[in-house]
Amino acid sequence: MDEKCRLEPSRVLVLECNGNIVVDEELAKILYMVKVEESLHKVSQVLGLPYSRLHEKIRRAEKLIGDKLVYRWKGGASRGGAKLTATGEKILDTYMRYYRLFLQRPFDDFVGPDSRRKLIIFVGSHDFVLDNVFNSIQEYRIEPIWSGTVQGLMQLAYGGADIAGAHYPVKLGGPTKLLEMLGLKGIIDIYPIFRRRQGFASRKPIELDVLKRKLGMGELVLAVRNPGSGTRILMEELLLEWITDKNRVKTLLENSVESRTHLDTCKHIASGRADIGLTIEPYARLFGLYFIPIAWEDYVLAVRTRDSNNVRRIIDLLRTLSTQFIEESRILGYEML
Repeated sequence: MDEKCRLEPSRVLVLECNGNIVVDEELAKILYMVKVEESLHKVSQVLGLPYSRLHEKIRRAEKLIGDKLVYRWKGGASRGGAKLTATGEKILDTYMRYYRLFLQRPFDDFVGPDSRRKLIIFVGSHDFVLDNVFNSIQEYRIEPIWSGTVQGLMQLAYGGADIAGAHYPVKLGGPTKLLEMLGLKGIIDIYPIFRRRQGFASRKPIELDVLKRKLGMGELVLAVRNPGSGTRILMEELLLEWITDKNRVKTLLENSVESRTHLDTCKHIASGRADIGLTIEPYARLFGLYFIPIAWEDYVLAVRTRDSNNVRRIIDLLRTLSTQFIEESRILGYEML
């Protein structure tokens, strides 16, 4: 036997009923995370377990116990979720007590530090400051999905997100007008967090008048964001304003290089796949690109009205951390609101 191989007994705790294993370590972790997250979908993401396996483990234990462990309700506009029943709470408490007693270590060591942080699903418009701030938060584990403004607001409204990030051109009425257009006024509350500058990034310096002319002649390849993003909406609005030939606008968009984030937009320009694209200033500077300022816009954080009180602490935290990051890093193209 290899001298480096040291055999040791494994200590595993299970709870049995009439000779049948009811609760093992995996189910205990599932119950613990249901208590923390109140959502089986989030538990699945945090633990890296298939959603179907969560149901199977819970259903099997409930059958052996003869009582419900988890109360679940469906999603939709009212948002789905899950909570431990009184029996579920009792079983989890029993497991945690025996775990500390027999294994001589805290149950928190078992679930791990990442699992102890509450998961927050953020869906919406990509942003430089928030992308950096999310990683500095200790109490919450924020998982961003950079889908764009419209998709973020719709996901939020139907329970697919806890917070959404959004912006909309001032000349079109700003984020408040967008909520009205989407029929979400009264369903979603918005909190302005900062103002940021949009502009065109390019590998070579170019005057705005020259840029407009070249776009009108179809001489530039555009890097554009995905449909439904606030930056894509602003891009289309500018093109329709600058180019009288609507077919030319359609051709420009059809021949463009699409990206999901501002980071990817600047990558496409820096690599030569595209000549120019609308983005926010820090990413253009990061890639050493030239930046032509176009417009300031308000970036807002959105939450469901019914959840405003519960999420307000996170909103305030994000505002504080964003202010610190902008001031300490001296980020160009941002102003706090």
